[in-house]
Amino acid sequence: MLTTTTLADSFWQRAERLTALRRVEQEQMQQYIALPSGHMEFLIRALDGDPGQFHPPSLPALPTAINEALVREAVAFLRRTSLPLEPRKRWPTGGLPI
Repeated sequence: MLTTTTLADSFWQRAERLTALRRVEQEQMQQYIALPSGHMEFLIRALDGDPGQFHPPSLPALPTAINEALVREAVAFLRRTSLPLEPRKRWPTGGLPI
């Protein structure tokens, strides 16, 4: 790599440590995505917490039947709602890494 100055070995060691850390984090994200369940417990463990203290709320199961009238109302609402999305004139400051 060409630079205007010689970089210290400590710089390269730190860069290697951060790169290794990012690879571990990326692997954790892939594991999280592949989970069929237990997402909250995974996150608690990843943040060095105790998943045994987590108690999910007792919620009723989601309905599997579809209310056709409600679906028609929702579709009609979305069709009559016009929310224009204007393109950005420029990226926000710090929004795109260089």
